Amino acid sequence: MCGEGDAGGGRRQVRRRGGGLATGGVADDSGCAVWRLFPVKYVQFLGGAVVVVSLLAFWLYLIDKRKARAGEWREFETTFHLFEV
Repeated sequence: MCGEGDAGGGRRQVRRRGGGLATGGVADDSGCAVWRLFPVKYVQFLGGAVVVVSLLAFWLYLIDKRKARAGEWREFETTFHLFEV
């Protein structure tokens, strides 16, 4: 879990053969930093926004495909680039 680990501050340093330091072990919580920056409500909102925009783009492509089959004037390509995710 995020925030759990050893009592020494979260990370331990391990010496490698080449002399460099590497962090590792049980207390490596590098992925937890993202959750500290973006609370769950923001992540859920962003995920919902991505789903809505993707569905809108799919709908626009569907309309454009129907217009193409009917021989009508199609949408501009820049319209589709606005909705790329």
